[in-house]
Amino acid sequence: MYQFHSQYKRVKELFESDFIGNHHHIKVHFSWLLNDPNNIRLHQELGGAMWDIGCYGAFIHLLNIGMKLVKVSMSGKIHPEYTADTTPTCILMDDEYRTGEVFASNGSSLYNRYEIIRPKESIFVDSSFRSNVSTDGSEKSS
Repeated sequence: MYQFHSQYKRVKELFESDFIGNHHHIKVHFSWLLNDPNNIRLHQELGGAMWDIGCYGAFIHLLNIGMKLVKVSMSGKIHPEYTADTTPTCILMDDEYRTGEVFASNGSSLYNRYEIIRPKESIFVDSSFRSNVSTDGSEKSS
């Protein structure tokens, strides 16, 4: 559902109109605290944080903004018992040498936003993946 939220359409329009212009870096952060040891996201063969919520950051970079990646690297924390990633970070570079990062964690408090860093200013999009949650973590009323 997040892909069809009006904020993504607006950001895409800003890129296509050149209002945003050239950017240096895009920083995506989506995290939430997983407390259930039986959750499939903790089992390497079934999940992990990057597979579960890292795709949101990939959407921003690849589909919404249109980066054409030429280099990707990833590192992060692996759960010692379940061997699934719980706090990974991907570093990305596109064919124009712009960079990006995707931080995806199911071992941290709820935080969901991204930032487009430009030469003179940045654009912040808060509540970007859970638009029903305020920046303080409380549920927004409909």
